[in-house]
Amino acid sequence: MKNQFVFTVAVLAPLVVMPNSESVVQAQTTRATISSNWGASTGGLQLRAVLVKPEFAVDEPVLVNLDVRTNQDHFVSFEDNNTPVKEFKITLTDSQGNTVPFTRYGRLIQSAPTFAPHDSYANPVVGVGPGDVLEYHFWINRMFDMTTPGDYHITFSRLGMVPGKITSNTATIKVVESTNFNAPDRNLDLPSKPGQK
Repeated sequence: MKNQFVFTVAVLAPLVVMPNSESVVQAQTTRATISSNWGASTGGLQLRAVLVKPEFAVDEPVLVNLDVRTNQDHFVSFEDNNTPVKEFKITLTDSQGNTVPFTRYGRLIQSAPTFAPHDSYANPVVGVGPGDVLEYHFWINRMFDMTTPGDYHITFSRLGMVPGKITSNTATIKVVESTNFNAPDRNLDLPSKPGQK
């Protein structure tokens, strides 16, 4: 069986908190069991939303990876403007099917300008070959108000990556009450009440 080559093409520096090494190991060993369903193939590419762990406390970063692969026998390329949070549309709903609102930070990111599409330096061409997986990393509750415990459903989509609209699977994020209120690194950058930063 051919080994799968996994590499990261984009990390949202302002949106991603780097977990400790133990968390990284756990994420690598459990991610396939948390979500293994790929979205439908569009233009030879597929997307998959993968949670780094089964559940998150309300006061810790909710980290979700987005994998990209091809089901073709050749390299498939596309433009990447280095701002995945604007390239990919993130649809996040609560257990009642309601759209989850942005935090103030999320609204700021959504309204921020991007590089001009014609700027070849700002929009390098990347891609995937057979057996390869590209990973994008998102800090979801930095952008969305997830201060209420419960189940959330997340889907990624993008237009212009390939002809047509490409959509990922829908992954369920379980958010629970915190049981560690003394953790020194928590709540530094996350809203603690609805409508906060």
